Amino acid sequence: MSSRLALRSFAVLLTLGAACGGTSTPPGPPVLPPLNGTFMDTGDLPGPRFGHQAVRLKDGTVLIAGGYDFAGEIMSALRYDPGSGTFAATGDMRAARWTHPALLQDGRVLFAGGMTRTGPIGSAEIYDPAAGTFTDTHDLHTGRQLASVTLLPDGTVLVAGGLDAGAFPLQSAERYDPQTGTFSATGSLRTARAAHSATLLPDGRVLIAGGSSDSALASAEVYDPALGKFLATGSLDTARMYHSATLLTTGKVLVIGGEGTSGILSSAETYDPQTGRFAPAWGLPAPLAQVTATLLQSGNVLLAGGADQDTGFSSPLAGEWVLAPGAWAATGGLGEARYGHTATLLTNGRVLVVGGLRNSSVLATAELYVP
Repeated sequence: MSSRLALRSFAVLLTLGAACGGTSTPPGPPVLPPLNGTFMDTGDLPGPRFGHQAVRLKDGTVLIAGGYDFAGEIMSALRYDPGSGTFAATGDMRAARWTHPALLQDGRVLFAGGMTRTGPIGSAEIYDPAAGTFTDTHDLHTGRQLASVTLLPDGTVLVAGGLDAGAFPLQSAERYDPQTGTFSATGSLRTARAAHSATLLPDGRVLIAGGSSDSALASAEVYDPALGKFLATGSLDTARMYHSATLLTTGKVLVIGGEGTSGILSSAETYDPQTGRFAPAWGLPAPLAQVTATLLQSGNVLLAGGADQDTGFSSPLAGEWVLAPGAWAATGGLGEARYGHTATLLTNGRVLVVGGLRNSSVLATAELYVP
């Protein structure tokens, strides 16, 4: 049983890092000239929330759904209009949950399984932007939290790993078919894991990296949708969970930050799908977990906020991971330090940062990053 991960599966949102000691800090990145990117306020949320989900819809608005405040789960959902800079209510979720959403090819949004204060759930639901409503779809075969959710090129959705109701890491995976509204079993992961990353590669395969099976994992594997199987690939240079993973314009995957076996990490590495290997890269100037990573239209990656070492306190850190020479460059800092937030690229190239935690306070504020 993954007791450590089970205890932290919800508490990570509140006190990430509080149970960790030590740090893993490689030599600092080279100092690049600061960039001109800045954060500016936009309209506030009607109420505070963290651990919510955010997805940019096909009309350019952003759906903000679910999450938590210190009173409990939040079932309400909002849509952000970049034109007016305001949030407006839309239909409530069928079940409050923390899970990664998948924007389906027809413009609807799938929410499958997820985490609550009492454990994982097996239900799934669909948001219809045209109607502004959530409706039930078929349940997962297995309730799971801290799983990955990935839209595949054929329009189906891969849901892999996570923790079951007994807090055991799962090796199973399922695929959701929007045409039938049902889940079906697919190949098993090579290693049971939760709190991992899943990144769709240019060739349609999915890179599953890191996570935890009891402690942080360095192993990685690749899901081949054509075969319905998980295949071996190279291991991470550093074991990590609660990290970010971003597909770069080069086709490589940037893996950065997270929590390792002895503390929160500042290190980064890149995965090359051509060789199946990870290589160290320049990382963050400070250890952070739950830092958001957003691919900008320039090809750089915006890294913002996160939880710092040992205290679980939020960070105002913000900057861009510059594609060439692959190093950190500072930008204007966040207006409010935060983690447990979301960061969503808008069609105009700006990034919407919403909610989260600032130390022990749940935030109702939102900011825009202007590159």
